[in-house]
Amino acid sequence: MDLRRLQQLTLTILLVTGLLSVSFSSSAQTGLEISGAVKEGRKGLDGTTVTLLKNGGVEKTLTTAANGKFDFFFEPNATYVISVSKPGYVAKKIEFNTTLPPEVSTTFDFEFIVELFQDQSGLNKAIFANPVAKVEYSKRYNEFDYDLDYTMEFQKQEEEVFEELERIKEDEYKEEEKKRKEAEQLAAQQAKQAEAARKAEEKAEKERLAEEERKRKEAEAEAAKVAAAAKAKAEAELKAREDEFDQLVKEAEQSMKDKSFEMAKAKLEEAQRILPDKDLSEELAEADNAIAQVKAEAEERAKKEKQFNDFISQAEDLVAKEKYEQAIKLYETAAGIDPKSELPGQRIKEANEKIAAIAKAEEEKRKQEERYGQLLKAGEAAEAIK
Repeated sequence: MDLRRLQQLTLTILLVTGLLSVSFSSSAQTGLEISGAVKEGRKGLDGTTVTLLKNGGVEKTLTTAANGKFDFFFEPNATYVISVSKPGYVAKKIEFNTTLPPEVSTTFDFEFIVELFQDQSGLNKAIFANPVAKVEYSKRYNEFDYDLDYTMEFQKQEEEVFEELERIKEDEYKEEEKKRKEAEQLAAQQAKQAEAARKAEEKAEKERLAEEERKRKEAEAEAAKVAAAAKAKAEAELKAREDEFDQLVKEAEQSMKDKSFEMAKAKLEEAQRILPDKDLSEELAEADNAIAQVKAEAEERAKKEKQFNDFISQAEDLVAKEKYEQAIKLYETAAGIDPKSELPGQRIKEANEKIAAIAKAEEEKRKQEERYGQLLKAGEAAEAIK
C-alpha cells in the first residue's frame, strides 16, 4: 500500500454538506446528538468496536454492523472520547468537548466518518494514542465544529509517519529486486552451462539449433522490449491521469471549503472526464446542492430586499401626505423584514417627532383660542358695566 492510499484512509473531514453536517434544533433536552460511520475506503466496516468514554470513564461499548454506523447522545459540559478499533487495523480516537454557555439550551446534531486503515509492519503508531480530531462548541457560529489548529497539526504528524513507512517499503522493494536479479543471473548462468554441455555432445546439430535459438531469443527480446515499452507508457499515462484526477479532486475539496461551489463542480467534472470509471457522483451532488442552496439564499435575500424597499417607499409616500401613523406601521413592517437596517428606526423617530410637533402646535392653538375667549368675555363684561 503506497503513501497516497494510506493518506486516503485517514480521518476524512469535509466541512460542507454530504459527508459531514452540523445542525441544531430547539428541544427540551440540551446536548449533542452524534451520528458516525466507520469505513475502510468507501465501504462501511463491520465488526468494529466503538467505545464511548465520558470524563475518562467507559460509558458504553458496541460493535458496528455492515454499514459501520453508530450514534450517541452527549450531555452538555462533559468531555467524551470515541475510540474506534478492530484487530488488524490502527485504532483511532475522537474527542468531543460539550461545554456550552449557560444561555444555550439546544440539541445539536453532528455527523462524521472515521476511516480505518490496516496495520503495517514498521509503522510508528504512537501518534494515534492521541485523538485524530477534537470537536467543541463554537460560540461565534453557534454550532459544534472541529478544532482546526489541532487537526492540522495532527495531520502534519500523520504525514511524517506515512513518509517513514514509505521509505521502509522502498528499501524492502529494493532488496527484493536485488534478490530477483541475482536469481535471474544464476538461472541464466546455469542455462548457459547446460547449453554448452549439450552443444559439446552434438556440435553440428547444436550449432544450427543455437543459431536458431539466438534468433528466436532476439525476436522475443525485441518483442518483450516493445511490449515493456508500451506497458510502461500506458502505466505512465494512467499514473499521470490519476495524479491529475487526484489533484483536481483535492482542488475541488478546497474550493468547496472556500465556498467556490461552481469552480468545485467544474473541477469535479473535469476529473470525471479524465477517469470516467471513478465514481464522483456524491461529490458532484454535493456541489450541485451547495450551488442550489446559494442560489436559493440569494433569491430569498432579493425577495426580502424588494419587500423592504416597497414598504419604505409606501411609507415615504404616506409621510409626504402627512399620514404619519400609517407610515409608522409600514416602517415597523420593514424593520421586521430587515432588523439590521437602521433606516426604519430613523424614519419612525422622525415621524414621531412630526406627530409630536403637530400635537404641540395644536395644543398651543387651543391655549391661544382659550385665552382669546377669556379676553373677549372680559371685554364684554367691562362694556356691560359702562
